[in-house]
Amino acid sequence: RFYALEEVVLPDTLEAIEYGAFFNCTSLKSVKGLEHVKLINQSAFQNTALNGTYNLDSAVAIASHAFRDCTNLDKVVLGKNTISVGDYAFASTSINNVSIPDGVEIGNGAFAECLTLEAIVIGDNVTIGSYAFGLSTNDHTGNWELIKGDDGYYRYKFASPIHSLTIGNNVIIGNRAFYSAYELESVTLGEGATIGSFAFYNACSLKSIDLSKVKT
Repeated sequence: RFYALEEVVLPDTLEAIEYGAFFNCTSLKSVKGLEHVKLINQSAFQNTALNGTYNLDSAVAIASHAFRDCTNLDKVVLGKNTISVGDYAFASTSINNVSIPDGVEIGNGAFAECLTLEAIVIGDNVTIGSYAFGLSTNDHTGNWELIKGDDGYYRYKFASPIHSLTIGNNVIIGNRAFYSAYELESVTLGEGATIGSFAFYNACSLKSIDLSKVKT
């Protein structure tokens, strides 16, 4: 662990970042060259101070916990090469919107407890794991603390404030994928979606959802 490390510059030829390479480097704010990396292994940047936008266009796989607890990370760009985002890969970050390319497998809790996540666009043929965008109550760090909203209703403090959700065709939505998405008002679903148990449980503000094209 390099607690004083603030910046890393990666060579263009680097294809993989290994397990826990920069784990708990709490002063690390900037990594240059990530756009060339194909594999980001487990906990590679977990609990660092990374901030700003990161282009992960070349990344084929982003392993579990890769960017977890990077509380200053506000945007990542996933490319057409991405096929998997591991469990809790971006959990507890400051990402405010995300677009998931076609064919990606999203792990359990991948974007759980992102307190600024407001807009999500999901492509075609995507598989969404349990609690992927919700409150990760099945994880030992899941927080059940309640706060009272301006509307007088209580909600979980660490639930994501998702407002907008667009889902493409033939998407598999896992159990509790959007658990406690209190601010979610409308969902646009493509054809052939499969919806798991309690997928939108506690989405108290949800006013409209068209299920006419859902797979039954």
